[in-house]
Amino acid sequence: MDFVRRRHGDGPFFLYLAYNAPHTPMQATQKYLDRFPNIENERRRTYAAMVSAVDDGVGRLLDTLDELELNENTIVFFLSDNGGATNNASRNFPLRDNKGSLFEGGIRVPFAVRWTGKLPAGVDYDQPVSSLDIAATITSQAGITIASDKPLDGADLVPYLTGKNTASPHPVLYWRMESRDGLAIRRGNDKLILSEKEGGRLLFDLAADVRESNDLITSRRDTVADLEAMVKDWSKDFPGPAFPPLGSWP
Repeated sequence: MDFVRRRHGDGPFFLYLAYNAPHTPMQATQKYLDRFPNIENERRRTYAAMVSAVDDGVGRLLDTLDELELNENTIVFFLSDNGGATNNASRNFPLRDNKGSLFEGGIRVPFAVRWTGKLPAGVDYDQPVSSLDIAATITSQAGITIASDKPLDGADLVPYLTGKNTASPHPVLYWRMESRDGLAIRRGNDKLILSEKEGGRLLFDLAADVRESNDLITSRRDTVADLEAMVKDWSKDFPGPAFPPLGSWP
């Protein structure tokens, strides 16, 4: 809040605010624990208290933008970096698996955006978006020219969120996770996971099966072949990671 107050009269500003909650170590003050007396599980109660503290902090920041009349000239993104982990009492239900996984429980996260007067309020947007869209949206709306030989992977979300563009921002999305020795691709509602650690090849229809419990790998061979070819083509542009995979450090 102090940063915004200092900078708001000096022209445009960018603020990246990274909360470490909810995350281990699981700790919360009594003020926030007292908000959830009905949660008997101690770790789950602490998790809820930490999320509530984040909510309060974000609320104070948004209130400051409103107070300074910056809300109509400031776009705010709020999201998590990954699905809930196994060691902090979070729950990803009904999604499968957790942080570090190519299943939806690992890669589908809360994502909210506010731009008063520019974006409609209270709308649930159900097309897939990505954290890569943040940079693309900001640069586009600020009129920044991106070098043609170094295009951004993301999309400007404003036309999609306002309804001017009714297509999907991302007809196809890809993931590569070296720590799981795996790749995933989503085209529309079809999602293919290629990972020996996850069971080899798995195909799911996310529209009908968000829990990823019904593997369609044997019944939709044409779809699998198409998606595998797309992954192979996409992977040509990416060198191997410069650092050892997560978990392999001595």
